[in-house]
Amino acid sequence: MGWLGATTGFSFLGEGGFSPLHNGLFPPKGRPSKWLILVFLLLFQFHGECLAWNTASHPYISQRAFSTLPEDMQRVLDPYLDIILRASVVPDVILMDWPNHELNILDPSSDRDAAPNRIASLCSEITKELGNEDRDLAKVAYYMGLLSHYLADINQPLHTDNSSAEESWIHPAFEMDVLKHQTEISLVSTGTSFWVSPKEMTRATARRANAYYWPIIHAYTNGNGWKDVKDIAALNFQRAVDDVHDIWLTLWLLANPKELPAIALKVNQKEFKSGDTLRIEMSTLVSAGKLQEADIYIVIVADNGRYWFVGNGGSLLVSLPIPWMYRQEISSEVGIDVFSMSLDPGVPTGGYTVYGVLVTPGAFPLQKKLWLSNPAWVSFDVTGG
Repeated sequence: MGWLGATTGFSFLGEGGFSPLHNGLFPPKGRPSKWLILVFLLLFQFHGECLAWNTASHPYISQRAFSTLPEDMQRVLDPYLDIILRASVVPDVILMDWPNHELNILDPSSDRDAAPNRIASLCSEITKELGNEDRDLAKVAYYMGLLSHYLADINQPLHTDNSSAEESWIHPAFEMDVLKHQTEISLVSTGTSFWVSPKEMTRATARRANAYYWPIIHAYTNGNGWKDVKDIAALNFQRAVDDVHDIWLTLWLLANPKELPAIALKVNQKEFKSGDTLRIEMSTLVSAGKLQEADIYIVIVADNGRYWFVGNGGSLLVSLPIPWMYRQEISSEVGIDVFSMSLDPGVPTGGYTVYGVLVTPGAFPLQKKLWLSNPAWVSFDVTGG
């Protein structure tokens, strides 16, 4: 999960219907079977279009992302989950605004601003609506569903390049294979990264996914197809779920200043063995234009009860409660390197959890009333050789 959401004190007003949702765009809530049938019919109609993840995969991605949100956030939005899931297929079956579904980073002739601009625009709409005194959560849910679709698409490697080697059958073959096997993909969170700059992070997401474009092409033209790419598919599918979770959570926090500043943690993988390198990253989030000074505490706790504070900017592991950094000016930032270590054979196997919190400068970290943020946490396992 990454961030422990102790969200309290919200009073959401104006929970009436968002007119585009209730005037024919979607059938009434409680009849999911019919709209899913519609999705399957339409996905075959547009089989030749570049639909990134299969249309029917998008509600699954959204559902999995929603299930890892903080409990308080889920509780508020759960009555609107059906709207989120239905809206997650709208870009494919109704809007069909294909330039917003891809970011061909190596093709100068393509529109490389469309997807980042669309994602940033939806982020603005969500935070704006959540900030309204008479906020309409049905409208928020609709925009969340649209946002999940576009962002998930940018995590699909075949939507990050355009080559003549990508024969017309490869794209639908890959996405149909993912659809057939998506429930077999083990989705395990490795923490949270706040989306502090949607446009820039959308472009970074496309560059990250593009590393797997040619391996997929080669697997289907000269290799064993799905057998060769199932690990690639699992990795990028997980990243799609993670990014949707992370961007939703970021927007929720930004719209609720009482929850800020906030901290989030992420590890580079869920399971480690001897010789692997453990890397811990941190994200911080503050209200727009508001900087705050804090001591940052990071502690690694083993399931057997042992613990180590990460001190001196990541160069120390000690049992005394010392901060990772003293009196840091906290801003909205992502990808902050906290700690890195190669795991030697002497590291005990078992489960570990990393905790982080922002504390009033100079205060004792175990005095909860002096915490400036809710705690962040992320877990990982060491399995040995």
